[in-house]
Amino acid sequence: FQETIRPQRSEQTFVRETSEWAQFWPDRISDIPQKAFIPLLQEFRESRAVSKSSEISIQRLDELMPLALAMLETVTQQKSLEQEATLSHQLHVSLPELEVCWVEPTETLKRFLAIVEAIMRRSVYLSLLIENPSALLVVIQLCGMTSLVPDKLARFPSLLEEFVDDRPVYQPPSKESLSDELRQHLMRVPEDDYEQQLNRLRAFKQRHTLRAAKADITGQLSLMNVSDYLTWLAEASLQAALDIAWRKLVQKYGEPAGYQGSGKGFLIVGYGKLGGIEMSYSSDLDIVFLYDAPLDGETDGPRKIENSLFYMQLVKNLNHILMTDTLDGRLYEIDMRLRPSGSAGLFVSTFEGFQRYQEKDAWVWERQALVRSRPVAGDRHLFTRFNALRTACLATEVDQAALKQSVLEMLQKMKSHLSSKTDVFDLKYGDGGLVDIEFLAQHIVLSQSVEYPAITRFSDNVRIFETAVKQGILSEEDAHTLTQAYLIYRALIHRLSLQQQSNLIDPQGLTQVRQDVIDVCSRWYASVDKR
Repeated sequence: FQETIRPQRSEQTFVRETSEWAQFWPDRISDIPQKAFIPLLQEFRESRAVSKSSEISIQRLDELMPLALAMLETVTQQKSLEQEATLSHQLHVSLPELEVCWVEPTETLKRFLAIVEAIMRRSVYLSLLIENPSALLVVIQLCGMTSLVPDKLARFPSLLEEFVDDRPVYQPPSKESLSDELRQHLMRVPEDDYEQQLNRLRAFKQRHTLRAAKADITGQLSLMNVSDYLTWLAEASLQAALDIAWRKLVQKYGEPAGYQGSGKGFLIVGYGKLGGIEMSYSSDLDIVFLYDAPLDGETDGPRKIENSLFYMQLVKNLNHILMTDTLDGRLYEIDMRLRPSGSAGLFVSTFEGFQRYQEKDAWVWERQALVRSRPVAGDRHLFTRFNALRTACLATEVDQAALKQSVLEMLQKMKSHLSSKTDVFDLKYGDGGLVDIEFLAQHIVLSQSVEYPAITRFSDNVRIFETAVKQGILSEEDAHTLTQAYLIYRALIHRLSLQQQSNLIDPQGLTQVRQDVIDVCSRWYASVDKR
């Protein structure tokens, strides 16, 4: 399969194509057959970055450009084959709609030239691309399929070194291995060098995000495995950020007295894409912070403060680590609106307070959110307590008619902001789209968990459907329909997000997929009235 998606070119053919392009660069740019390339290449050739470069950089540029242009032509010719072969192999369906996920060759060239412009004063990176054609090819492929990665490479040219390692990545690294690697990475930084710690966190994330993108584009990792990779990376980063914030605060105030068990008495709960193990390259983190320490306790340091103030400050420091704009950008965007009482609630809650809220005051939509929640960082004993709490709250006796009404009303409310245009399909919120599938999974859990407690185990939709089949809740045919549609939608959203494009596409190619989802949802909700 790997050979299917790679350009089929012999070394001799590449040499011939490169020599053909060499007759145009740099002195006959105006004669290039691809007329749309001419203004871009002329502007680049006359740019300040090139005109002010050293002689050795110019020599290497003149060697690089014919090779790059030959590869760009190859990638352009094979892009449709690569797109459809990669995802059709993963999803067992034909996806001609993926054409929208590739930009025009001129835009691909524009992105590549931005990278070259950034490395003109560091000729070693020009040499790196010349001496590693396979790395150059992947860079050009990425320029055609995403704007995010080329932007990063232009800002941080040292990331190009990642492309030299051409070892395949057929499985994502585990959370444990990522955490160990990050821990070793941070051990080289003095504990009091806060700024450098933030830089190391961001560099680590950038490097592994790039590895995931490289494995994604070359077809080494499936969509699900890419999401696993990015999710474990986020969890490892959160734990490391928490450790940094904790050490800094303990040095100032000491540790909070009376917290239960060993550790920090603190837990980070992931919701949404993080909780559902569905992270993409641009996902933010939906998180809730909990602590387990007496409200009337205080820290044991020379400068004592109340436990509640300590944990409030811990969250403030943690948010600073995650959200501060350094030269390397932000680590992650975070969203805390799913905390108890929403935006009006405290940034951090006691575990007992969270439990009381979930048991007595939580709205149906908050129970739906709880389906896609799981502990992601903090104390291990609190992982166990949270999982028990989640199971108990989800497996609560409900009025089936009222639950169905609440879920469908919330679904309609989410869709109400949509445009009335009928010539586009919103992959996420359109009828028969992603949210319809997610809400159905959540309704299955909330409506069936008393009779079938096993349905509460997983937070991701695919395994919820698998469990529903095993428990006799859902037919294999309906589960297959939902799972396939769900993976198709996620694959398309994933590709579109790489291009920083919206989720709106031509509705024609997915008409049957959408209708199948609508039919399954209609049958399911109708069956509730007969129970």
